[in-house]
Amino acid sequence: MKKHLIMVMAFLLAVSSVYGMERKRRSKSIFDRRIGCLEGVDISIDDGSVILYPDDDDDEYVEITETYRLYINGHRIKTNTEQEALLAEYHEQVYFIVDEAMEIGWEGAKVGVQGAVIGLKAVVGVFRLISPNYGTDDLERDLEREADKIEVKAERLEEEAEDIKELADELEDMHYSLKRNIPELRRLGWF
Repeated sequence: MKKHLIMVMAFLLAVSSVYGMERKRRSKSIFDRRIGCLEGVDISIDDGSVILYPDDDDDEYVEITETYRLYINGHRIKTNTEQEALLAEYHEQVYFIVDEAMEIGWEGAKVGVQGAVIGLKAVVGVFRLISPNYGTDDLERDLEREADKIEVKAERLEEEAEDIKELADELEDMHYSLKRNIPELRRLGWF
């Protein structure tokens, strides 16, 4: 369990550093990385717009603006009220998924920090072993108690990540709904 905990903490610390940078630029700015929750399609967020690219070509793109206008390769596509409602739902779902994932990353970072605190407590515990009133069993018990608390939080985050997976599945359904209902998107082989 200790090796597993150390690996999880290292991962969470890495996520936290990325999350910290992303959180500062979260609203209406460019994400360094694309969000890959659709097969063959990358999604990014730029200045309030959701931008979709084929994962093997950056020259083509679809943009859904924060006012739910649709652009394909920079050309505005006229949409009706029903199509605009689909675009709005899609846009909001992408933002919701990103926000939820970033919140999980933030919470994961906190769990990682708590894991680092356990490491410090272990070092302090080693010094406490000098005392005749504190033995290795006491140290192990104290560290296990702290690790159990972290494990509960990590399990909760795992459940939240499963919820995000379900949201991504819903996004995929929305994606195909957009494709079915907007002929210009249907004509794109990669969308």
